[in-house]
Amino acid sequence: MGQKVNPIIFRLGILKNEWRSKYFEKNLEEFSLYSFQNIQIKRYLDQFLNESGLILHDYKMYFNETSLHLYVSYFVTSKILLNISKVKRKKFETKTVCNSSKISIFLKNKLQIYKRYEKFLLINKFRYQTIIDKNSFIEQILESLTVFLNRRLNILIIFQQVRKGLSLNFNNLNYLDKKILKNKFLFFRRYLREPFFKDMFHLLILSVKLKSSASLLSNFISNRLVKMKKHTQFFFLLKHILIILQKTKISKIRGVKIKIKGRFNGKSKASSKFIIVGQVPVQTLVTKIDYSESISYTFNGTFGVKVWIVYKN
Repeated sequence: MGQKVNPIIFRLGILKNEWRSKYFEKNLEEFSLYSFQNIQIKRYLDQFLNESGLILHDYKMYFNETSLHLYVSYFVTSKILLNISKVKRKKFETKTVCNSSKISIFLKNKLQIYKRYEKFLLINKFRYQTIIDKNSFIEQILESLTVFLNRRLNILIIFQQVRKGLSLNFNNLNYLDKKILKNKFLFFRRYLREPFFKDMFHLLILSVKLKSSASLLSNFISNRLVKMKKHTQFFFLLKHILIILQKTKISKIRGVKIKIKGRFNGKSKASSKFIIVGQVPVQTLVTKIDYSESISYTFNGTFGVKVWIVYKN
């Protein structure tokens, strides 16, 4: 049986591919040390973001003897998207009121003032809490990096949220294309109550619009496999939404190939499942391919996820 080579390494030197980490070593010992630190920092960021309800999209690193520069783009899942209106509010105790109309009007006005003041306090508390969470989030990463590297460095980290301002831009489409797309997406209305549908829909839009999205898609699939026991509906939606988005004019991809191996639906034997959308010429060296793989640890054993995304030239 033939072994499949990593398509990114296979194309280095042929296309204008760049390493996602850059460093300058003086000898072989520094080269091995920097390579090890690069892999460990990548794993730490991936795990830390995953525990915080975030999914790593892209990662670039540059470091030398005095400084460390990190660029991290991430996808926010619905796990941490808090809505203020859903926060449980304290209920006011209703007391017996005299029949006098003046007293009842006074108590109603007082109750409205209390409710407005409570809403004001709740919103401010939410704002301050988000600021505190962000500060502690960054401090934990900085502290962990300094302990791991065991030396004083000037650390610069740039975070970018890829979901912010995300929308389907159909302004370039004509009226007929918009109507066809609208009718196709109306088919998925029955799945709106599914917990994973909203995140999946937004993430697949990103996957067809942005580059270097293979790791984002593979990490999302592996995270969802941990929380599910039945996988048929999830794979059905994943395939059909990708088919629709790949044919739109906003899509920048030629094709997607997903391979998942494990014990599906709690079966005793492991099997492989392929989802292929569009054209995926893996052996053609000129094609621009992004590749990623991840592992999902579930009650039914481990699932291996591999994703190939072919972009348009």
